[in-house]
Amino acid sequence: MDATKVRYVSGDVVPAQGKVKLRIEAEDYAAAQDFLIAVDDIQPFVTLLLILGGRAARLHGLGSPAAQEPIVPLPVDTIAIAETVTGDALFQIEIGGTSLAFVVPAHAIADLGQTLLALSASPAAGSA
Repeated sequence: MDATKVRYVSGDVVPAQGKVKLRIEAEDYAAAQDFLIAVDDIQPFVTLLLILGGRAARLHGLGSPAAQEPIVPLPVDTIAIAETVTGDALFQIEIGGTSLAFVVPAHAIADLGQTLLALSASPAAGSA
C-alpha cells in the first residue's frame, strides 16, 4: 500500500459510541476518511504518534515542533512526579483518562521544581 500525505485532521466525540472520530483529509483522496478510535486506544495511539514523530524529527534534523507551531493548551486532570531507579524524574500527566509519562533528566527537574514553587507562591502582603 502506498502512503499518501495527510493535509488536515479534525475530530469530534461520538457520545453514543463512547469513541473519538477522526476525519482525515489526504492529498490522494477526494473525500475525507473517518476513523473511530475507542477511548481505551487513545493512550497507545498518542504514545505511538509521539515516539514516531520524535524519530522522524531526529532523522530529518528538524527543530523542536513547539518552535514551529502554536501551542494548544490542554486541560490536565492529574500530574504525578516520581523518581526512577536511575535517578531521573518520571513526570506523568493525565488528560481525560489518557496518561503519558516522560523521563526528565535529574538536572532539568530542579528547574521545573523551582518554577512550580514560584508559580504557586502567594503574592506578598501589601503588594498591588
